[in-house]
Amino acid sequence: MIVQIIGAFIAVFALALAFGVPRKFLVYSSIVGAIDWLVYLISLERGLGLAMSVFVSTLVIAFISHAFARKFKAPVTVFLIPGILPLVPGVGTYRIVYYLILEDGANASYYFYQTLQIAGMIAIGIFIIDTFFKFFQKPLIKAGVCEVAEDTLPQGSDSLEDSTGHSPEEEERRMEQDLRARAEALRKKMKEREKDDLGL
Repeated sequence: MIVQIIGAFIAVFALALAFGVPRKFLVYSSIVGAIDWLVYLISLERGLGLAMSVFVSTLVIAFISHAFARKFKAPVTVFLIPGILPLVPGVGTYRIVYYLILEDGANASYYFYQTLQIAGMIAIGIFIIDTFFKFFQKPLIKAGVCEVAEDTLPQGSDSLEDSTGHSPEEEERRMEQDLRARAEALRKKMKEREKDDLGL
């Protein structure tokens, strides 16, 4: 298990670096990924099953990502997107295509359903934690519970904006768009390399 957790940390660190995550957050993003895999493995050992293990680990890392975002004043996606990568069902997608090529409909259908389950659990887990923090964010800040103190807000305003004039939500959307663009560029490069290797 320790080897797998270390492997998850290194893999997430490399992918976060490729996605352009700011260097000062690389270690924290990798820690989120390692915790993600640790919770997943423990959940499997407890007999929760594949889908439920993914759901539990997603809840944990989504919560940690929001906590880190508030602690380090950074968008949630800086920690969440790299951290969620160990759970992304890439192997399941590969197996779907593999068995479709072999014309094995039974196995292709099985892995298709399994992949949908995993993707659905990831989406639901993120949605639950996002909703929780969005609902309780302002009350917690005004109560002085969150890291962001009330005196950091502009006078006479309840909006949460950073020094650039952008709200955390806007910064998060911008960072998410940037990370997605980098991920898409990385996928295109990998496809081009595969074509070159195949001599196409």
